[in-house]
Amino acid sequence: MTLTELPQLLRPRALEPGGLVVIAALSGPLRTRYAPGLQQAVAELEGMGFRVRLAPLLEAGRHR
Repeated sequence: MTLTELPQLLRPRALEPGGLVVIAALSGPLRTRYAPGLQQAVAELEGMGFRVRLAPLLEAGRHR
C-alpha cells in the first residue's frame, strides 16, 4: 500500500461546552486511592463547561 492509497482519517466533531463527557473504567472497578484524582478530573471537565457522567463501574463496590 502506498501513501496515496491510505484511507481518509475520520475525525469526530469537536466537543462543545454543554456536551456530555462520560468517564468509564473499562478494565475494572475504581480503586479507592484513585477517587480524589477522579473527582479532580470531573471538576476540571465541569469547569470547562462540559456535563460529566460516571459509568456505573466507577461506583464503589461495583465489579461488573
